[in-house]
Amino acid sequence: MASSIGSLTCILFGVLTLLRTQCRSQADELIQTFTVKESFGVAHPDQIIDFDFTGQVDWTNAYMLGPDGKEVLYQRLSDGKIAVRTSLPANATKAWKLMTGRPPVATNTSLSIIETAEHLEIVNELTGIRVPKATLTGQAVLAPAQGIRLRDGQWTGTGPNFIEFPNQMVCWDLVQNAFPRSSASATGFSLRFVERGPLVVTVELRYNLVKVATCPNEGHTVPSGAGYYISIITLKAGQPSVLFEEDSDAEVHWRFDLSLGVFVNQGRYRGHHATELQFGKTEAGELYRGPDGSPDSEDAFVDFDFQNPVRPHFLTSPTTRRRLAIWEPWVFDTGWYWLLYDRDGNPAANVTGVFAGNWSVQWKCRCWNRHRTGGGHGSGHKAGWLRENPRRLF
Repeated sequence: MASSIGSLTCILFGVLTLLRTQCRSQADELIQTFTVKESFGVAHPDQIIDFDFTGQVDWTNAYMLGPDGKEVLYQRLSDGKIAVRTSLPANATKAWKLMTGRPPVATNTSLSIIETAEHLEIVNELTGIRVPKATLTGQAVLAPAQGIRLRDGQWTGTGPNFIEFPNQMVCWDLVQNAFPRSSASATGFSLRFVERGPLVVTVELRYNLVKVATCPNEGHTVPSGAGYYISIITLKAGQPSVLFEEDSDAEVHWRFDLSLGVFVNQGRYRGHHATELQFGKTEAGELYRGPDGSPDSEDAFVDFDFQNPVRPHFLTSPTTRRRLAIWEPWVFDTGWYWLLYDRDGNPAANVTGVFAGNWSVQWKCRCWNRHRTGGGHGSGHKAGWLRENPRRLF
């Protein structure tokens, strides 16, 4: 039996109690096939990937078929690329088909935006971040991160967290016969969504600043006047990390503590080596000598006793800790990522971590050798992360 309803043609075959329907929309059309191939024998976990696309499509009347032929979520990004969510086994090939002919129906996503009186909460099934909807000007300025959601759903670092504008040395004052110091301040704030979809949410926070003039630094004089600080924050569906990309032409710091939700008494990192046992040891308690290149290479472990405050620095000592490395393949007493946690906690206890972004992004920020996040701990058993974003020099 054959029937025609509008542009939809269906052929029905009945055999005893088995009824199968084969349907095809005459208007459906393949726009483009997107293919990804794994050629290195490495299995890749669930993640968001994107494909270049330059065609013209009525996006209200387009949908995506996944590798199994079933409709899947997709997102058109602000740069024109198309994002999908997938894993990729070793040596596998997967393909997606962008189709036109009807509106998309796949809507199941873990990524959402919750608006409260003061914040936007961007969350997925694993983590989330609170960003301010507005802030005061001057120097009581809310930082981009007003909370991070941990794996168990608890929020930590809820602050309020404020931006710190460190005092900068300005040029020699002949009257005072000294190098006076001053700091920047904020004059405005704006927030906009760069991406707002089921797979990727990116929000840009821009702070308008008034800078102070500083003396020549590395051959550059930083003039006074209007300045900026930009923080671009991204969260993707199914991913456990909140991503930050930042740029500024003024000295900007902000921090948040981990007093809620994470009992910190140990950290671990991976770097080139440690100079002393207290600055990095193996799980067996020996001096950390760095990864050997094998897949099971060890991290360095550091115990925190919280007897004395410890602050981020360019060297490690009993009262200072080297900052997170951005590139530096020979970095010692710190690493390219850090994890903070309770060494005596159960396997489901919360863990927080920080890692450096792409090298190309650090170069784009033009502050690659100083664009760092440092962890610190102090008396009273408080631990947290400090974000340092020095000014752009060129």
